[in-house]
Amino acid sequence: MKKNFIYFTAFLVFAFFNYYFFFGNKPAVENIKHSHLKGWYQKNVAWQLAEIFKFARSHLKIKNNDLPKFLFVPHAGYSYSGYCAAAAYHNLTAHVNKINRVVLLSTSHKISTNNAPLISCSFSHFQVPNGKIEVDLEAINTFAKKYPSVVQINDQVFEGDHSLEIQLPFLLHVFSKVKIVPFFVVGEDDFDYSVAAQALFKTMIDEETIVIVNGDLIHFGQDYSLTAKDLSGLNGELDLTPYENVRLFESAIINSLINQNAVSLANAVKYKNVCASRVMSLLLNIFSLYPSKLHSEVCCVSDSNHAGKNPKVHDLCSMSKSLPPDFSHVGYASLCFFEKPSRNKSIDFLSDFEKVHLKEIASNALRNYLQNGSLKKAAIIKSENLQKSFGLFVTIKDKKHNLRGCVGNISFKTPLWEAVESVAIDAAVNDSRFDSLTLQEFLDCSIQLSVLSRPLEASSKSIILGKHGIVLSKDGLQALFLPNVPLEFGWTVERTLEELCLKAGLARDDWRNASIKTFECCSF
Repeated sequence: MKKNFIYFTAFLVFAFFNYYFFFGNKPAVENIKHSHLKGWYQKNVAWQLAEIFKFARSHLKIKNNDLPKFLFVPHAGYSYSGYCAAAAYHNLTAHVNKINRVVLLSTSHKISTNNAPLISCSFSHFQVPNGKIEVDLEAINTFAKKYPSVVQINDQVFEGDHSLEIQLPFLLHVFSKVKIVPFFVVGEDDFDYSVAAQALFKTMIDEETIVIVNGDLIHFGQDYSLTAKDLSGLNGELDLTPYENVRLFESAIINSLINQNAVSLANAVKYKNVCASRVMSLLLNIFSLYPSKLHSEVCCVSDSNHAGKNPKVHDLCSMSKSLPPDFSHVGYASLCFFEKPSRNKSIDFLSDFEKVHLKEIASNALRNYLQNGSLKKAAIIKSENLQKSFGLFVTIKDKKHNLRGCVGNISFKTPLWEAVESVAIDAAVNDSRFDSLTLQEFLDCSIQLSVLSRPLEASSKSIILGKHGIVLSKDGLQALFLPNVPLEFGWTVERTLEELCLKAGLARDDWRNASIKTFECCSF
């Protein structure tokens, strides 16, 4: 009896496993897309990304710490645009637990069509050197079924095109687990992306999803279809070098994204050999569906002439340089877009890129003025912060750290980028304490910018030397010290106020019944 029971039990187990094998729910077979990007990044890509992210966290910081809803990043090889891309990607690291899905909108280098503007895939996973990332096939199939005129499934388009796959090691470096919804954007240059934008906005974009858009800017030089001969036909500035004209055009493209102006973007990319034009157009169509304008942070603007290891942040973010006439160029930019404005209320609100860029604006303006007696058009990235008005001082010192000019005001009505140009020139040629700088003298000088907060009423007891700048006024006379001045001379608060009185033309003790205001400043 016992033996029969054992035989019967064994038969049931055998029957169960046979039934499960033939009729049960077996795991789906993985359809993996393997990497084809040899040479686009180092073999040990995890180590390479660790170095790139370390640099970005230290030197390419923005001050909005919230979760960005959209990223715009480049898609070149990591030695060219890796640092620029990481400047945006590293802002996701504090929010990985909030994100379950990433929609990737990538530039297609292979096809363009007036049919369905998006192409997706049937792959279950993408395999790249630092890991495997899962595709949200359920979301893709639902989307394709609902919007057949917007998206087609075509795995062949994913063969041999680097723009999407170059993003995946970045995602695997940031996320331990996340699903992707990959799309190639393939509409013709003048394609109307409004329907595609509405479909994505309604179906794909939710609280746990972010969108990463990738593309490069102008491709210029003998290796591409845009050369110096073409610039005059594109309304290039005659007094600018070809490189300066290219960067001027690129600044117009980036500013169109910042201001979310589709008409301006269409004009900026026309005939300029910009591979990102389609994804940018789609992105702005998506932005237009939000009830209010999104807020942006410029993380980095760079180009292919900064390729290599161990870059310096000034060189990496430079918008101007001297290059040989036969130079080639691909432009890169990375931006983050937020649904809400930054909650950072400190005076140190400028991104690392903005600080580098403002100093370059000042230096270029001063050099052009001293050389030509006037300003030329320049490539200026007018980020949200640089479009606002602030108090500003520009300090110029020679190579021995002697003061050669310091001019400014506690408030300006003009945008910060414009104030920097004019105040830099004033500091060099209109500070009555010094002779005007010559061009040769300027080349040996350094520039410091101090962006000021709004001055607030204060008393002598509330002043913190080194933190507060001071404005003292009485009977229509006024004087100001930046926060560093008392520290440089070793003054006490009382001595500082006495020196302010003397600077304003008042008696030494007039500070006791004068108006005192303090401000903070960000100096760089």
